[in-house]
Amino acid sequence: QLADADLSVIVVDALGARALRAVLDDAGVSAVVMLDDIDPQLPGVTVHPFTDLAMGPLGREPVEVVASDIQAILYTSGTTGAPKGCMLPHGYFMNAPKQYFGDERIVAGDRIFCSYPFFHTSAQVFVLMLALAGPCELRLTTTFSATTFMKQARAEGATRLVGVAAMAAAILARPESPDDADPGTIRSAFWVPFSESDQLEFERRFNIATWGEGFGQTDRKSTRLNSSHIT
Repeated sequence: QLADADLSVIVVDALGARALRAVLDDAGVSAVVMLDDIDPQLPGVTVHPFTDLAMGPLGREPVEVVASDIQAILYTSGTTGAPKGCMLPHGYFMNAPKQYFGDERIVAGDRIFCSYPFFHTSAQVFVLMLALAGPCELRLTTTFSATTFMKQARAEGATRLVGVAAMAAAILARPESPDDADPGTIRSAFWVPFSESDQLEFERRFNIATWGEGFGQTDRKSTRLNSSHIT
């Protein structure tokens, strides 16, 4: 995918740099922005610390951006074949969050809590852009744990939970505890795809409005959402 996307600059952490070394000859990358303070050991590649981004455009002239310009290439999961790179414009990212504010599923000042990996479209197009457009706060966990997720969310003062249904199913599979019925500041949870019966069970157990039936694609985010159980 690195070679297919025809990249020239890539942003990586220490683990990403290690993965890049293995495919460097085929990737065509000429510059790397390092999130971690380490030597990535990438011969022939110009390395910039992430902190340099605050100082300017890394020696490149600023360019004018319009809504139709490509912002990202996100690859599909490959359900029906090889993953395909979707060329998504700035306008797509800017407009995607709007449907979630219409009926106050999300409101300005919300604190969103999730464990999405950022190579996934839901993390970039849904969660990150919701936070920027709200504006909302975004709290991320680097790993998901069914045992601690709800406790972490309450401790972070989250108002909205976002994740895939497998996460919610793992949480529901845990033994019930007296703390479950206290939602703290959490007002709603979005798990997709989550059946109606599971939505109602999550609502009963955690006293949190739950919605979780949505349809969309990498290049067509959430064309239809079920909000039957929002209160």
